[in-house]
Amino acid sequence: MVKKDSPVPIYFQVEEIIKESIDSGKWKKGEAIPSERQFCEQYSISRMTVRQAITNLVNEGILERKRGKGTFVSAGKVLQDLTGITSFTEQMKELGKSPETKVQSFEEISASKQAAKELGLIQGEAMYKIKRTRLADGDPVAYETTYLPCRLFPDLAKIHAEGSIYDYIERQSGMPILYGRQEIEASEAGKKAAEALKIHEGAPVLKIQRTSYTEGDLAVEYTKTVYRGDRYKYVMELERKTSGSFQPFT
Repeated sequence: MVKKDSPVPIYFQVEEIIKESIDSGKWKKGEAIPSERQFCEQYSISRMTVRQAITNLVNEGILERKRGKGTFVSAGKVLQDLTGITSFTEQMKELGKSPETKVQSFEEISASKQAAKELGLIQGEAMYKIKRTRLADGDPVAYETTYLPCRLFPDLAKIHAEGSIYDYIERQSGMPILYGRQEIEASEAGKKAAEALKIHEGAPVLKIQRTSYTEGDLAVEYTKTVYRGDRYKYVMELERKTSGSFQPFT
């Protein structure tokens, strides 16, 4: 029930009604909610008010809009622990989700300056470039571009990219991944990423660049991944540092 004489803004009341319907199980994950017109007719309120409430919940990741289909209850965010290095397949299995990979392209190219630097190669050296869309329970959540040195993995084929590349590196090539270095930044989806992830171009995303290493500090894989901002959440445990433990910038 919307109380128009209440000091609480009407759009906020609508947000609470929607949240309550989701929490009670009336509207389940992945299910469409009523249209804006239906909300307007049911509560005798303006479409602008309804739209504001829905937009706020979309921004919170509670709802999601699907172009040409309507607004749906979000499937929820994938929670990733940043205190360790794991593959996408391992992450999804730990969360009880079914991982799936769609290989967009698999090619052998000459290493660019940036990729060569990350992998310790000579610029122009042969490397694999693999573009993949990663799905969780059939829902696209990540779009990644992976680079690997050809000289380390001469028998790498597209079939390996259809599964876990980490599994290929460690089990089939016998190179245990010991650690990695990654950078995270907020960004906006470009055209290709938006198409792969089924989101609007310019939608908020998380971009992560990671280089993985095996024994002897040997770089074996460099990946640039675009994660849907409404599908991923990162968590880490931090230790309190004392003043004497900080290192000066160089």
